[in-house]
Amino acid sequence: MKIGVFTADERMIHLCDLLKKEAEIIIIDENDSINELNRTAELIDVLVFPAWGIDDTGFVRMKQRGIYVLDMLSHLKNRCVIFCGQESTLLNELSQNTHYWLKDEEVVLANAELTAQGVLGHLLLHSNKAIHQMKVDLIGTGRCAKACAEYFESLNIMYRMITRKSMNQSGYLHLDSWKTKNPNDIIVNTAPACLVGQRVMEHWKSRKLVIDIASEFPFVDQTCRKHPYLNLVQLKGIPAQIAPLSAAEIIANYIMRELKR
Repeated sequence: MKIGVFTADERMIHLCDLLKKEAEIIIIDENDSINELNRTAELIDVLVFPAWGIDDTGFVRMKQRGIYVLDMLSHLKNRCVIFCGQESTLLNELSQNTHYWLKDEEVVLANAELTAQGVLGHLLLHSNKAIHQMKVDLIGTGRCAKACAEYFESLNIMYRMITRKSMNQSGYLHLDSWKTKNPNDIIVNTAPACLVGQRVMEHWKSRKLVIDIASEFPFVDQTCRKHPYLNLVQLKGIPAQIAPLSAAEIIANYIMRELKR
C-alpha cells in the first residue's frame, strides 16, 4: 500500500513517520511540480490532506504557498481512499471514497483534550496572575469548552460558562446579559461567531486577556482590535501547535482504523 501525504505542517511530518510502519509513504510538498503530483496520484492507494483540506479553487495551503491539485485529483485511481480533516465540496464531488477525521467523535474528543491543554498553557503564558487568582469567562458549550472547563475545575481556576441558552444554575450566565456587564479579566472564546464589538466593550472597565480559539469567525470585531482594554490572542489549530506528535497519532489511528474496516 502506498500513501501520499501533504506535509503542510509538523503534525503531517510526524504522521508520515507513524504511517510508514504500515505502508510506503510518498511525501507531497510545495516544491512538487504538476507532473510530479500527477505521477504520485497514479501510484498511491491513499491520499491524506492536511486538516484544513482543499479550498474551493483547488488549492491546498502548505508552509510557504499553496499547491494547485485539481489536475492531480483527476489522476487518482478510482479505488484510492482520501482522508481529510475538514469537509470539502470538491472532495465530495469525486468518485473516490473520502473520510473526514474531524467528523469522527473519537478524534474530536481527543483534539478537544489537546486544545484545552493548549488554552491552559496560553493562560499561564499571557496572564499576569497565578492560577488560583484567575477568573475566566468561558464562552461556548461545545466539546472544547467542556474540555477547558474540566481542566479549570481540576486546577481550581474560577470560571463561568457564557451561553446562549438560559441555564438556571450557578456558574452560568446568558450571553445577552454578559454583553451588558464588565466581564472577568480573562475571556476564553470557543464559539465561532463575532460577539464583541464597540457597544459590548463600552462596559469593560479594565484590560482583558481574550483567548480566541474559534477558527471560523473572529470573536472581536475588526474595528475594535486596537482598543486599549483588549489583549487579544488568536489561536488556530492548537493541537498541531502544542503537541504535533500527539495530534499526528490521533489522525494515524483514525486512518488505520478506517482502512481496516
